[in-house]
Amino acid sequence: MKEKGIDISSNKPKMLSQEMANPADLIVTMGCGGSDYCPGPFFKENVDWALEDPKGKSLDKVREIRDEIEHRVNELILAEK
Repeated sequence: MKEKGIDISSNKPKMLSQEMANPADLIVTMGCGGSDYCPGPFFKENVDWALEDPKGKSLDKVREIRDEIEHRVNELILAEK
């Protein structure tokens, strides 16, 4: 992410809470579809992008996953306009 000018070094994963979901128009999960526990559907409209977890992957694979997320986010933004 630093390559994209975004510092996430102090960010930590956290469980989605109702308070976090309330202001959202859409909940996007990433690879949660095959999981036994996926909180997104319990809150509001949601979509699962079925992306690989980048943990433990090569740097090239992490970049590929990051770039796919960026592409999909940009598509969401354009769809809202």
